[in-house]
Amino acid sequence: MPSLPPQPVRRAAIPIALAALLVPLGAPGALAAAPSGVELADVVESLTENGGLYISPGVQDLSDGQLDKLRGPLETARLPVYIAIFPAGTLPDRATAYNRLIVDIYQAVKRKGTYAVVVGGKLRAYSWSVAPGTTAKAWANAKKNGGGSLINELSLFARNAGAAPPGKPGPGPQVGEESP
Repeated sequence: MPSLPPQPVRRAAIPIALAALLVPLGAPGALAAAPSGVELADVVESLTENGGLYISPGVQDLSDGQLDKLRGPLETARLPVYIAIFPAGTLPDRATAYNRLIVDIYQAVKRKGTYAVVVGGKLRAYSWSVAPGTTAKAWANAKKNGGGSLINELSLFARNAGAAPPGKPGPGPQVGEESP
């Protein structure tokens, strides 16, 4: 089996995290501060050089088997899928916080595809390759058939999203203000 390039974190602790480059609305392309604890450069590097997977150092260690289960569908996907996993508490538990991170990662990676951010076991995803309904169905199917295991669910999501027929993406996730 060919060896994989070195990971930015311990092999057994490769949390899946999507890169987070915060781009202020008034300055497209400008790099802004990432959420506390998120090293954007590391996330982007891992996603682009390590097969679409980033795992934050604060995420529980994953076995080689779990990592292989995640990497397999990412490597064989017809359409690119990027998954970034962070520990609980990395982001506020609000849709706009997840969406902002997804958009920032997409803008930093500069590739169409499906992007998923997982924080403490909660996933939010958006695709610039398929229709929004297709992304939602890919995750619903993964949740239904994953047996309650986040690793199984993410693996199935990557397989479903990566094999989906290309389609017209929506206008992008909502990143504006969210009322409490």
